[in-house]
Amino acid sequence: MKRKSILLFLSLFLIQSVLLADETLSLNQSIKLALTHSFKLHAGDRRVEAAQAFYHQNRSDYFPTISGEASRQQLFYDQYNYRQLTAGIIFDWATGKWLTNSAIAERLEISVQSSDREQIRLDVIRRVSLLYFEILQNKIELQLLKSNIELLLQHEQITQALWQAGIRTQLDLLQTRSAIQQRHQDQLSLLARQENLRRELEQLLGLPEGSQPELLDMPVTFPFGEKLPTLTELLETALQKNPAIQKMQLNEQVQQMRLREINASLLPHLQFSGGFIADADPMAEGNFFQVNVGLQIPLFQWGKSSYQKEQINALSLALRSEISAIKRDIQIVLEQMVNTMHRLQQESEIQIDRLAISRKALKLAEVNYKAGLIENLTFLAAQKDVSDSELKMQSIHLQQYLQLIEIYILINKTEDTIITAGLHFHILQFETYILIIFFFYLINDTLIFTLYKQFYFLFSYMITKIQLIINFMIINTNQFITSL
Repeated sequence: MKRKSILLFLSLFLIQSVLLADETLSLNQSIKLALTHSFKLHAGDRRVEAAQAFYHQNRSDYFPTISGEASRQQLFYDQYNYRQLTAGIIFDWATGKWLTNSAIAERLEISVQSSDREQIRLDVIRRVSLLYFEILQNKIELQLLKSNIELLLQHEQITQALWQAGIRTQLDLLQTRSAIQQRHQDQLSLLARQENLRRELEQLLGLPEGSQPELLDMPVTFPFGEKLPTLTELLETALQKNPAIQKMQLNEQVQQMRLREINASLLPHLQFSGGFIADADPMAEGNFFQVNVGLQIPLFQWGKSSYQKEQINALSLALRSEISAIKRDIQIVLEQMVNTMHRLQQESEIQIDRLAISRKALKLAEVNYKAGLIENLTFLAAQKDVSDSELKMQSIHLQQYLQLIEIYILINKTEDTIITAGLHFHILQFETYILIIFFFYLINDTLIFTLYKQFYFLFSYMITKIQLIINFMIINTNQFITSL
C-alpha cells in the first residue's frame, strides 16, 4: 500500500509536469510550428508540384499524339453531285524530343524549385530563431530592470532616512526617485516591445492571439557536438549544400539542357494518318481505305537556332559568374561568423571579470555612501554598471547561440540547429510513458511486467534518449567555444 501511494504521488507530479509543459515552447517546437504554418513554404511545395507536372507534360511529347478526324464533303459536277464521308486516325510524332531526351531540362527545374523551397525553409528558421532570441533578450532585460528597480527602491528608503537624519540632502532623494522613474519608463518600453515581438511570433506559429506561451530559456551548454567544424570544413559543406549555390548550378545545367530542345527542333517531324472513305461517286469504284505517311524537315530558319545557342551560352557564363560571387560571399560571411564567435568568447571571459569587479564595487559604493564618502550619483552609477554587466553577459550567451544557428543555416545543416531537439520533447515523452505505466501498475501489479516484456524496445529507446541528453548537458560553453 505504501509503495502504491508513492507511485500515485509520482504520477500526480508527472501529470503536473505534462500540463505545465503544454504551456511552454522550445526553439525546436517554435521552428516546427512556423514551418507548418508558413504560407511561403506551402507555396514552395506547390511550385515543386507544378514543376513535376510540367516535366511530365513535356515528357509526354516523346510519344506520338493520336487524334481522330471525320469529315463530310459534297461535290457538285455539271451532270451530277455526290457526297464523300471520311473517318480516320492521325499520328503526329516529334521524333527529335524523344531522340534527344529534351525534357531533362524540365526535370532539372524540379530540383531548382526544390532549392527555392529549401531557401524558404532556411529563411523561416532564421526569422523564427531571431524572434525567439529577441524575446529571450527582452525578457532578460525586463528581469534585470525589475531587480534594478527593487534595489533602487531599497536605496530610496536609505536615502530618505539619511536625509531625515540630516546626513544627506534632499537632492540625493530626488536623484534616486528620478532614476526609479527612468527605470519605470524603460520598463514600459520593453513591455511594449515584448508584446509586439510575441504577437509577431504567435502569428508566425499559427497560435491564437493572446496565447503567449512561455519560451524556454536556452541551456548553458551547446548541444551541437563536442567540436564545431573548422572554417575549411564549414566552407566545403556550404558549397555543397547551400541552396542558393545549388539553385545557380542547377540553372546552369538547365541552360545546357536547353540545347537539346534546339537540336530536337532541327530533327524530322513524322506524321502518319489513315482511315476509311465512304465514296458515293457513281463513276468511281466505291468505298476505300487510305494510308498517308509524311515527313517534315526544317530547312531554313534565318539563323534562329544559332541565336538561341548564343543566348544559352551567354546565360551559362552569367550563371557561372553569379555562382563564383555567391561562393565568395559565403566564404566572407563564414569567416566573419567564426571571427565573431572568437570575439564573443573573449568578451565572455572579459565580462566575467567585469561582473565580479562591478559587484564588488557596488558593495563598496553602498558602504561608502552610507559613510558619506561618495555622492549619490556615484552609487547609482555603480549600481547601473552591475546591471549593464549582467545584461551584457546574458546577451553574449544568446548571441553565441544565434551565431551558431546562423552558421548552420548558412551551410544548410539545420538538423544541428534544433537546440532543444529532445531536451524538452524527449523528457516530456519519457514522462508520458512512465505516467501510463504507473497508472497501469496502480490497477494491476503484474501488468507492468507484461508491458515491459511486450515493449522492451520502448524502454531501450527512452534509455538511449536519456543518455543523449546527459551527453548534451556535459558539454561546457567555454570548452566548446575554445575548441573553435
